[in-house]
Amino acid sequence: MAAMQVARAVPFDACSSLTNSKAVQGKVVLVQRGGCKFWQKSLNAQLARAKAVIIVNKPGSRSVGAMGCGVDPGCEKVGLLSMFVELATGGNALLDATARGEDDAVTDITC
Repeated sequence: MAAMQVARAVPFDACSSLTNSKAVQGKVVLVQRGGCKFWQKSLNAQLARAKAVIIVNKPGSRSVGAMGCGVDPGCEKVGLLSMFVELATGGNALLDATARGEDDAVTDITC
């Protein structure tokens, strides 16, 4: 098992450049579903030098069977690990752990 630090993306949907890039650099970035495609969220986190991305579902949204790029241009630029988590299977715990309201709030997780 390895311990890793998790920080929330700002903006939380990560559909534009992250304004807290200093806080997310080298960490796993927590991102909320919605607003843009999964690969765009991952690319914005990658440009902020994140280590990986966890996309958490939004309340009331349907489940995701798989994340993928299809033939979207730009998707091939994503080179970091990205995963999706449902609220009930870890998403709520991650949201609670990073919900301090600070742009540089960080929590530790063990994988």
